[in-house]
Amino acid sequence: MLLIQKDSIVPMRNTQNLLLLLLCLSGMMPNSFLLGQKVEVEHELEADSLVFYLVNYSYMPLYITVNVNDRTPADSRMYSDFVLPAKGERAKFLVVPVLQPSDTAELLQGSFGKVQLQHGDPLTVKPDGGFQYGLPFQRKKSYKLIQGFKGSFTHNKPNSMFALDFAMPIGDEVCAARAGRVVKVKEDSKEGGPSAKYKGKDNHVVVLHEDGTLAYYVHLQYEGALVEEGQEVALGDVLGFAGNTGYSTRPHLHFVVRKPTLEGPVSIPFRFQEYSYQQLKEGRRYRRRR
Repeated sequence: MLLIQKDSIVPMRNTQNLLLLLLCLSGMMPNSFLLGQKVEVEHELEADSLVFYLVNYSYMPLYITVNVNDRTPADSRMYSDFVLPAKGERAKFLVVPVLQPSDTAELLQGSFGKVQLQHGDPLTVKPDGGFQYGLPFQRKKSYKLIQGFKGSFTHNKPNSMFALDFAMPIGDEVCAARAGRVVKVKEDSKEGGPSAKYKGKDNHVVVLHEDGTLAYYVHLQYEGALVEEGQEVALGDVLGFAGNTGYSTRPHLHFVVRKPTLEGPVSIPFRFQEYSYQQLKEGRRYRRRR
Protein backbone atom coordinates (compact mmCIF):
# COMPACT_ATOMS: atom_id res chain seq x y z
CA MET A 1 0.00 0.00 0.00
CA LEU A 2 1.34 3.41 -0.96
CA LEU A 3 1.25 5.94 1.87
CA ILE A 4 2.50 9.48 1.43
CA GLN A 5 3.12 11.25 4.71
CA LYS A 6 2.43 14.97 4.76
CA ASP A 7 3.25 17.23 7.68
CA SER A 8 1.49 20.35 6.45
CA ILE A 9 -1.96 21.32 5.31
CA VAL A 10 -2.79 19.99 1.84
CA PRO A 11 -4.46 22.50 -0.51
CA MET A 12 -7.95 21.58 -1.72
CA ARG A 13 -8.07 20.32 -5.30
CA ASN A 14 -10.81 21.23 -7.75
CA THR A 15 -11.79 17.69 -8.72
CA GLN A 16 -14.95 15.76 -9.39
CA ASN A 17 -15.02 13.44 -6.44
CA LEU A 18 -17.21 10.50 -5.68
CA LEU A 19 -17.72 11.85 -2.19
CA LEU A 20 -16.61 15.01 -0.44
CA LEU A 21 -17.44 14.66 3.20
CA LEU A 22 -16.78 16.49 6.41
CA LEU A 23 -14.72 14.39 8.74
CA CYS A 24 -16.26 14.91 12.17
CA LEU A 25 -14.18 12.90 14.56
CA SER A 26 -16.91 12.12 17.07
CA GLY A 27 -17.45 9.06 19.22
CA MET A 28 -20.26 7.89 16.94
CA MET A 29 -18.13 7.77 13.81
CA PRO A 30 -16.50 4.34 14.32
CA ASN A 31 -19.95 2.71 14.16
CA SER A 32 -21.21 4.64 11.16
CA PHE A 33 -20.78 4.15 7.42
CA LEU A 34 -19.70 7.34 5.67
CA LEU A 35 -22.57 8.67 3.56
CA GLY A 36 -23.57 5.26 2.23
CA GLN A 37 -20.04 4.24 1.31
CA LYS A 38 -18.95 1.17 3.25
CA VAL A 39 -16.01 2.89 4.89
CA GLU A 40 -15.65 3.40 8.62
CA VAL A 41 -13.45 5.61 10.74
CA GLU A 42 -11.77 3.99 13.73
CA HIS A 43 -9.56 5.59 16.36
CA GLU A 44 -7.16 4.08 18.86
CA LEU A 45 -4.93 5.47 21.56
CA GLU A 46 -1.44 4.21 20.73
CA ALA A 47 1.44 5.19 23.02
CA ASP A 48 1.33 9.00 23.15
CA SER A 49 -0.88 9.53 20.08
CA LEU A 50 -4.49 9.29 18.99
CA VAL A 51 -4.46 7.39 15.68
CA PHE A 52 -7.30 7.50 13.16
CA TYR A 53 -7.88 4.73 10.59
CA LEU A 54 -10.10 4.30 7.55
CA VAL A 55 -11.53 0.80 7.08
CA ASN A 56 -12.95 -0.25 3.71
CA TYR A 57 -15.67 -2.91 4.00
CA SER A 58 -16.77 -2.65 0.38
CA TYR A 59 -15.57 -4.63 -2.65
CA MET A 60 -14.45 -1.38 -4.26
CA PRO A 61 -10.84 -0.22 -3.95
CA LEU A 62 -10.83 3.46 -3.07
CA TYR A 63 -8.37 6.27 -3.64
CA ILE A 64 -8.12 8.42 -0.51
CA THR A 65 -7.20 12.09 -0.28
CA VAL A 66 -7.16 13.83 3.10
CA ASN A 67 -7.21 17.60 3.57
CA VAL A 68 -6.78 18.96 7.09
CA ASN A 69 -7.63 22.44 8.34
CA ASP A 70 -6.00 24.84 10.75
CA ARG A 71 -7.69 23.20 13.74
CA THR A 72 -5.40 20.21 13.37
CA PRO A 73 -2.57 20.29 15.93
CA ALA A 74 0.62 21.43 14.23
CA ASP A 75 2.63 18.38 15.29
CA SER A 76 0.13 15.90 13.80
CA ARG A 77 1.05 13.51 10.98
CA MET A 78 -1.31 13.07 8.05
CA TYR A 79 -1.32 10.29 5.44
CA SER A 80 -2.95 11.07 2.11
CA ASP A 81 -3.05 10.06 -1.56
CA PHE A 82 -3.18 6.29 -1.16
CA VAL A 83 -5.30 3.37 -2.29
CA LEU A 84 -7.40 1.66 0.35
CA PRO A 85 -7.90 -1.94 -0.83
CA ALA A 86 -11.28 -3.64 -0.61
CA LYS A 87 -12.84 -5.91 1.99
CA GLY A 88 -11.70 -5.08 5.48
CA GLU A 89 -8.39 -3.42 4.74
CA ARG A 90 -7.56 -0.42 6.88
CA ALA A 91 -4.97 2.35 6.84
CA LYS A 92 -4.07 5.19 9.17
CA PHE A 93 -4.66 8.69 7.91
CA LEU A 94 -4.11 10.94 10.92
CA VAL A 95 -1.89 10.71 14.00
CA VAL A 96 -2.46 13.36 16.67
CA PRO A 97 -0.04 13.52 19.64
CA VAL A 98 -1.67 13.69 23.09
CA LEU A 99 -0.02 14.65 26.36
CA GLN A 100 -2.40 12.63 28.49
CA PRO A 101 -5.36 10.31 27.82
CA SER A 102 -7.86 12.91 29.01
CA ASP A 103 -6.95 15.07 26.03
CA THR A 104 -8.63 12.61 23.65
CA ALA A 105 -12.14 13.68 24.69
CA GLU A 106 -11.53 17.21 23.41
CA LEU A 107 -9.85 15.97 20.24
CA LEU A 108 -12.79 13.73 19.37
CA GLN A 109 -15.10 16.72 19.33
CA GLY A 110 -13.03 18.44 16.68
CA SER A 111 -13.66 18.79 12.96
CA PHE A 112 -10.21 18.52 11.40
CA GLY A 113 -10.83 18.51 7.67
CA LYS A 114 -12.19 16.63 4.71
CA VAL A 115 -11.74 13.24 3.10
CA GLN A 116 -12.23 12.49 -0.59
CA LEU A 117 -13.17 8.93 -1.59
CA GLN A 118 -12.81 8.05 -5.26
CA HIS A 119 -13.83 4.79 -6.90
CA GLY A 120 -11.04 2.55 -8.14
CA ASP A 121 -7.25 2.39 -8.12
CA PRO A 122 -5.65 5.10 -10.29
CA LEU A 123 -2.16 3.85 -9.49
CA THR A 124 -2.51 0.48 -11.22
CA VAL A 125 -5.30 0.89 -13.80
CA LYS A 126 -4.25 0.02 -17.35
CA PRO A 127 -7.24 0.27 -19.72
CA ASP A 128 -7.30 -2.27 -22.52
CA GLY A 129 -8.03 0.03 -25.43
CA GLY A 130 -8.56 -2.85 -27.82
CA PHE A 131 -11.23 -4.64 -25.81
CA GLN A 132 -14.61 -4.98 -27.53
CA TYR A 133 -17.67 -4.93 -25.26
CA GLY A 134 -20.95 -6.73 -25.67
CA LEU A 135 -24.07 -4.63 -25.88
CA PRO A 136 -25.54 -4.34 -22.37
CA PHE A 137 -28.79 -6.19 -23.04
CA GLN A 138 -30.10 -9.58 -24.14
CA ARG A 139 -29.35 -11.27 -27.46
CA LYS A 140 -31.80 -10.57 -30.30
CA LYS A 141 -32.94 -7.42 -28.53
CA SER A 142 -32.56 -3.99 -30.09
CA TYR A 143 -32.86 -0.54 -28.54
CA LYS A 144 -32.67 3.04 -29.72
CA LEU A 145 -29.66 5.11 -28.72
CA ILE A 146 -31.12 8.36 -27.36
CA GLN A 147 -27.84 10.00 -26.28
CA GLY A 148 -24.36 9.10 -27.44
CA PHE A 149 -20.77 10.09 -26.77
CA LYS A 150 -20.44 13.79 -25.96
CA GLY A 151 -24.21 14.25 -25.95
CA SER A 152 -25.15 17.85 -25.27
CA PHE A 153 -27.82 17.10 -22.66
CA THR A 154 -25.88 15.33 -19.89
CA HIS A 155 -22.82 13.73 -21.56
CA ASN A 156 -20.70 16.86 -21.37
CA LYS A 157 -18.48 16.33 -18.33
CA PRO A 158 -15.32 14.22 -17.89
CA ASN A 159 -17.09 11.44 -15.97
CA SER A 160 -19.95 11.13 -18.49
CA MET A 161 -18.56 12.36 -21.82
CA PHE A 162 -18.28 8.83 -23.25
CA ALA A 163 -21.54 7.43 -21.90
CA LEU A 164 -24.38 5.88 -23.90
CA ASP A 165 -28.13 6.05 -23.18
CA PHE A 166 -30.37 3.32 -24.57
CA ALA A 167 -34.14 3.81 -24.41
CA MET A 168 -35.24 0.70 -22.52
CA PRO A 169 -38.66 -0.11 -21.05
CA ILE A 170 -38.88 -0.57 -17.30
CA GLY A 171 -38.29 -4.22 -16.45
CA ASP A 172 -36.21 -5.16 -19.49
CA GLU A 173 -33.04 -7.08 -18.62
CA VAL A 174 -29.71 -5.29 -18.36
CA CYS A 175 -26.68 -7.50 -19.06
CA ALA A 176 -22.97 -7.33 -18.32
CA ALA A 177 -21.06 -5.86 -21.26
CA ARG A 178 -17.83 -7.34 -19.92
CA ALA A 179 -16.77 -9.87 -17.31
CA GLY A 180 -15.72 -8.66 -13.90
CA ARG A 181 -16.61 -8.40 -10.23
CA VAL A 182 -19.63 -6.53 -8.93
CA VAL A 183 -18.24 -3.93 -6.52
CA LYS A 184 -21.29 -1.75 -5.86
CA VAL A 185 -25.05 -2.25 -5.93
CA LYS A 186 -27.65 0.40 -5.17
CA GLU A 187 -31.32 -0.52 -5.58
CA ASP A 188 -33.18 1.25 -2.78
CA SER A 189 -34.43 4.31 -4.65
CA LYS A 190 -38.00 4.80 -5.85
CA GLU A 191 -37.40 8.38 -6.98
CA GLY A 192 -36.71 9.67 -10.45
CA GLY A 193 -37.62 12.34 -12.94
CA PRO A 194 -36.40 15.09 -15.29
CA SER A 195 -35.13 17.35 -12.52
CA ALA A 196 -31.67 17.89 -11.09
CA LYS A 197 -33.12 17.26 -7.64
CA TYR A 198 -33.05 13.55 -8.48
CA LYS A 199 -29.30 13.45 -9.09
CA GLY A 200 -27.70 10.78 -6.91
CA LYS A 201 -30.98 8.91 -6.47
CA ASP A 202 -30.47 6.46 -9.32
CA ASN A 203 -30.19 2.73 -8.74
CA HIS A 204 -27.12 1.18 -10.32
CA VAL A 205 -24.64 -1.68 -10.53
CA VAL A 206 -20.88 -1.13 -10.84
CA VAL A 207 -18.56 -3.83 -12.22
CA LEU A 208 -14.76 -3.78 -11.84
CA HIS A 209 -12.86 -5.19 -14.85
CA GLU A 210 -9.52 -6.98 -14.82
CA ASP A 211 -7.76 -3.92 -16.28
CA GLY A 212 -8.96 -1.72 -13.40
CA THR A 213 -11.69 0.12 -15.30
CA LEU A 214 -15.25 0.30 -13.97
CA ALA A 215 -18.54 -0.10 -15.82
CA TYR A 216 -21.63 1.68 -14.49
CA TYR A 217 -25.16 0.45 -15.31
CA VAL A 218 -27.46 3.25 -14.18
CA HIS A 219 -31.18 4.08 -13.64
CA LEU A 220 -32.23 0.54 -12.69
CA GLN A 221 -35.67 0.02 -11.20
CA TYR A 222 -36.38 -0.17 -7.47
CA GLU A 223 -35.02 -3.45 -6.08
CA GLY A 224 -34.06 -4.23 -9.64
CA ALA A 225 -30.57 -5.70 -9.14
CA LEU A 226 -30.10 -9.45 -9.58
CA VAL A 227 -26.48 -9.53 -8.45
CA GLU A 228 -24.69 -8.96 -5.17
CA GLU A 229 -21.51 -7.12 -4.29
CA GLY A 230 -18.52 -9.41 -4.60
CA GLN A 231 -20.16 -11.60 -7.24
CA GLU A 232 -18.21 -12.50 -10.36
CA VAL A 233 -20.14 -11.99 -13.60
CA ALA A 234 -19.48 -13.09 -17.16
CA LEU A 235 -20.20 -11.27 -20.40
CA GLY A 236 -23.95 -11.41 -20.98
CA ASP A 237 -24.99 -12.24 -17.41
CA VAL A 238 -28.15 -10.46 -16.33
CA LEU A 239 -27.35 -7.74 -13.79
CA GLY A 240 -30.83 -6.36 -13.20
CA PHE A 241 -33.82 -4.58 -14.70
CA ALA A 242 -34.01 -1.25 -16.47
CA GLY A 243 -35.83 1.57 -14.75
CA ASN A 244 -36.28 5.31 -14.51
CA THR A 245 -34.68 6.24 -11.18
CA GLY A 246 -32.50 9.26 -10.59
CA TYR A 247 -32.11 12.19 -12.97
CA SER A 248 -33.89 10.75 -15.99
CA THR A 249 -36.30 12.06 -18.62
CA ARG A 250 -37.58 8.60 -19.62
CA PRO A 251 -36.91 4.92 -18.85
CA HIS A 252 -33.47 4.07 -20.17
CA LEU A 253 -30.10 2.49 -19.43
CA HIS A 254 -27.14 4.79 -18.93
CA PHE A 255 -23.94 2.83 -19.61
CA VAL A 256 -20.47 4.26 -19.07
CA VAL A 257 -16.93 2.91 -18.56
CA ARG A 258 -14.65 4.93 -16.31
CA LYS A 259 -10.94 4.99 -15.62
CA PRO A 260 -9.82 6.00 -12.13
CA THR A 261 -7.39 8.93 -12.14
CA LEU A 262 -5.74 11.00 -9.42
CA GLU A 263 -8.22 13.79 -10.19
CA GLY A 264 -11.25 11.48 -10.09
CA PRO A 265 -12.86 8.90 -12.41
CA VAL A 266 -13.14 9.88 -16.08
CA SER A 267 -15.19 8.20 -18.79
CA ILE A 268 -13.31 6.57 -21.65
CA PRO A 269 -14.41 5.64 -25.19
CA PHE A 270 -15.12 1.98 -26.05
CA ARG A 271 -16.49 -0.13 -28.88
CA PHE A 272 -18.87 -3.07 -29.15
CA GLN A 273 -18.23 -6.43 -30.77
CA GLU A 274 -21.07 -6.06 -33.26
CA TYR A 275 -20.13 -2.51 -34.20
CA SER A 276 -16.38 -2.41 -33.76
CA TYR A 277 -15.93 -0.48 -37.00
CA GLN A 278 -18.13 2.46 -36.05
CA GLN A 279 -19.19 4.80 -33.29
CA LEU A 280 -22.83 4.44 -32.34
CA LYS A 281 -25.05 7.35 -33.38
CA GLU A 282 -28.02 8.91 -31.65
CA GLY A 283 -31.44 8.07 -33.08
CA ARG A 284 -30.48 4.65 -34.43
CA ARG A 285 -31.49 1.26 -33.08
CA TYR A 286 -28.81 -1.28 -32.26
CA ARG A 287 -29.27 -5.02 -32.00
CA ARG A 288 -27.20 -7.49 -30.00
CA ARG A 289 -26.44 -10.54 -32.12
CA ARG A 290 -23.68 -12.25 -30.12
